[in-house]
Amino acid sequence: MQSHDEIIVEWKGDILVIYPQSPFDEEGVEEVIDIIKKTVRTKNNKNWSRLEVWSDNSLGSPAVMSNEKAFSHWCNENGCVATALVVENGFQRGITENHLSDNVEVFSCEVEATDWLMAHNDS
Repeated sequence: MQSHDEIIVEWKGDILVIYPQSPFDEEGVEEVIDIIKKTVRTKNNKNWSRLEVWSDNSLGSPAVMSNEKAFSHWCNENGCVATALVVENGFQRGITENHLSDNVEVFSCEVEATDWLMAHNDS
C-alpha cells in the first residue's frame, strides 16, 4: 500500500483501489496521477479495473475534473477495462456524472462498486 499526502493507493487483485481523502488542487492532482500511473506501470497488468472511493471531502475544481477525463483516457489506453466511483453525497454524484468517460459508473456503496467491477472483469 502506498500513502501520499491525502490519498491511499493499493491493488486488490486486478482492481486498483484509490482512496482520495481531501480536495485536490491542480498541482496536487497531477502529482497523484503520476503516483497512480507509476503504480499501474509497476504492476504491468494487461487488464485491470479502477475503484475510486471518495471521502465526503474529496472534490476538485473544474480544472481538476478535466484532468480526470485525460487520466481516464490514459487508464483505458493502459489496460483499464472499467472504473467505478463511490461517492458520499449528491453534489459529488452530480459533478462526477457530468465528467464521466466510457466504462465509468457511479455508486454510493463500495461493495456494489466492487461487485460491478468483478462482473465486468469476468465478462
